[in-house]
Amino acid sequence: MKDNYYNPRSGWSEAEPAIRAVAEAALNAGVKYLQQVVDVLIFDDQEACVGIKTHDGDEIRAKSTLLCTGAWTAQLLADSSPHNHDLQVNGRMVAAGASQCIVQCDPDYLHLYRDVPVHLLEMYHTRGKSPISASSLTIR
Repeated sequence: MKDNYYNPRSGWSEAEPAIRAVAEAALNAGVKYLQQVVDVLIFDDQEACVGIKTHDGDEIRAKSTLLCTGAWTAQLLADSSPHNHDLQVNGRMVAAGASQCIVQCDPDYLHLYRDVPVHLLEMYHTRGKSPISASSLTIR
């Protein structure tokens, strides 16, 4: 059997209610919420981000700007300030999603699942090891 990483306190959460709660708290605190397609970030002479330029050509400037850019972050930084090598990701960040599950099976039904293959995407940049087939698992 291979070594596996197990965290009994981990779990799955729905992102939508969590993001909604954060957005509502921010709005209640006076934050202006905008949803725009961003082309590039705007930087001042000291290379501080002072806003965004939208796909429509509008500039939105603010004291603080929070972007939720996900897997597009590296490309946005590269496009926004190609001359600033400190902002280029250059392998320092990897966009990834890793999910997990635990299945509790009634012992009377174990025979149905004993030889079912388990396929996992083993990403070199995530912590922990995972089985790549049912043959490496011990089902009790």
